Amino acid sequence: MLMTRNYLDEMLLQADIIDAQYRKAVEQLLAANMADSEPRSSLFSIMKGVFPGDLLQYKPELKGAWATPQGPSIPTYYPELHALNYEWYFTTQTAENLVQEFVSPHGLTVCLGTPTVASAAVRKDKNIILVDQNPAILARFPGLSWSSELHLMNAADAGRLSLKADALIFDSPWYLGDILAWLAASSCLVRPGGTIVFALYPSLIRPTAQLERDFVLEVASAIGDVKIMEDSLAYETPLFEAEALKACGFSFVGEWRRGDTVVIQDTRPLKLSLPNLPSRSEVDGQWESFLIGSQVLKLRAKTQQESTRHFQSFLEPVGESFAFASVSVRHDRRNEADLWTSRNRVAKTRDRNTLRSILRQLQAGVTLHDALAPHANTLGLAGEDQMRAILLLEN
Repeated sequence: MLMTRNYLDEMLLQADIIDAQYRKAVEQLLAANMADSEPRSSLFSIMKGVFPGDLLQYKPELKGAWATPQGPSIPTYYPELHALNYEWYFTTQTAENLVQEFVSPHGLTVCLGTPTVASAAVRKDKNIILVDQNPAILARFPGLSWSSELHLMNAADAGRLSLKADALIFDSPWYLGDILAWLAASSCLVRPGGTIVFALYPSLIRPTAQLERDFVLEVASAIGDVKIMEDSLAYETPLFEAEALKACGFSFVGEWRRGDTVVIQDTRPLKLSLPNLPSRSEVDGQWESFLIGSQVLKLRAKTQQESTRHFQSFLEPVGESFAFASVSVRHDRRNEADLWTSRNRVAKTRDRNTLRSILRQLQAGVTLHDALAPHANTLGLAGEDQMRAILLLEN
């Protein structure tokens, strides 16, 4: 029986039980992979999605094992990737593998939110249509201009496009509401008998992940024949995540993030009524974006609680410092963030309007000194120091 809204409500009521089961599963998997006392370099990639920093609550001594840099350098993108855009990209090898195995040799393939796959396929002269709502992908992957079509729109709304592809590949944000919406849209974009391929998050990325996966796979089975390839998708570690790991005490842990490949063959239209769950971006709220150099800065829209704030400083850290030690939606202080950068510097502010004015000036190319000049009496030298800390500028 498919999960209903009542089932989802029941899952929330059993949160304590689910959390306890989750902790036990993490402890068992961690113990099994540390039996030799020395942690393996692949430890984080086999922990089924547990964020490396979260493992410190189970094994604090892990921090010392990764005190020096390891693995490949962090890929450079312009503009930089941002956590609030849910921008995790496949490694080059994973993208190439997906093209080789699943892109239609001569027919049409639709890519939803997978610019690295689309870019690799276009280089091989494949017939590709890409749907992605971030216009920055054209700067990051100029070759995408040679794709058959490019639609800058939310992939969840792509079902309204008049397309009947032979194959479709998608990688939605790793949340239940998003993956269900993208799956429903995908079923409208593929011809009967076609193939849908998508990334599914691992079972320990959060306490409810296994229950969510079971539901997603049940929905997928209503579309066609389902096959799963576990741990087959490797992701680059984006700059914002590398900075979060540094704040946890890890210099670098390699390309640790993994996902499962789900293949739906002999597809048919989805006729089930799915629960109307919000997307992650709807939960996170509205943010205004600014591009300053290569950095992307997000400023949260005004909140109802803003009038009750009484911060002493113009900008204050959300955590122990501006360097935020997490990218997780489950972090208990995430909702305090007003400003979030692509280098994972996070702050709250007492004066959103002044901050917005400064960011607009910086985006226009004005120097920090000149952007702060109209506010010198209220911000003083402390305000300038805080802005330099957020932007990682030297004094």
